[in-house]
Amino acid sequence: MPSSNQTQGIDVSHYQGSVGWSGVKAAGISFALAKASDGASYVDDQFANNWQGMKTAGIIRGAYHFYETQDDPILQAQNFVNTVGSLGATDLPPVLDIETYNGAYGSASLVENVQTWLSTVEQKLGRRPSIYTGPSFWNEYMNDQFGAYPLWVAEYGVTTPTLPNGWTAWTFWQYSQNGSVAGVTGNVDLDAYAGSADDLLTFLQTAPAPIPAAPSQTLYTVQAGDTLSAIAARFGVSVAQLSTANNIDNPNSIAVGQVLTIPS
Repeated sequence: MPSSNQTQGIDVSHYQGSVGWSGVKAAGISFALAKASDGASYVDDQFANNWQGMKTAGIIRGAYHFYETQDDPILQAQNFVNTVGSLGATDLPPVLDIETYNGAYGSASLVENVQTWLSTVEQKLGRRPSIYTGPSFWNEYMNDQFGAYPLWVAEYGVTTPTLPNGWTAWTFWQYSQNGSVAGVTGNVDLDAYAGSADDLLTFLQTAPAPIPAAPSQTLYTVQAGDTLSAIAARFGVSVAQLSTANNIDNPNSIAVGQVLTIPS
């Protein structure tokens, strides 16, 4: 359980149905996170209501994306960004929720694909994302190179959560899946911020700047079923730009396994 000097929050999705956010605020909840999207195309049908409701109630709000390991990380990032739109200075950083493995996407490793999502969202929203995960999952499938991203760790029934590989401290802790809070029907996840409410506001004001992108080129390996127009749309460039960058004379002729340079 969190200590008395830690700030209380909750996280919700469509599973909680319609949330009475004024009741949540009156119950002493200072911050909340709502599921925005899942995978490459799913949008939580309660997100718009939750997003506005949190703001109206005066609750510090955040949004998270449930990562599907078998889906294109760029399409997943675009789905999240399109759903959230933008983040204000008093909103929590965007969150990547990664907790299950359902197979790989493409030829890149899971570590590389997760980094692609993080970097894409960071570039689009101008905020360094946080990562939600559990220590067992993370230590099995990921590595220790993500400690620059704030950690939202999930572990229950302990006095202090176990830190996944790569982190020396947690920022947020989901400490229960079976909480009860006024304004929410049924069970709700309970969370804590590692500091006071004033500390949380300071965290928002001094949130880490986006991690600069590496100066290397962006490369893409053509997969079965790809077309040049679909690849161009995926990366936000034109077919002409893609063709010029790769000396392609016939846009209708690309081969599986061909490595394309994506123009900046």
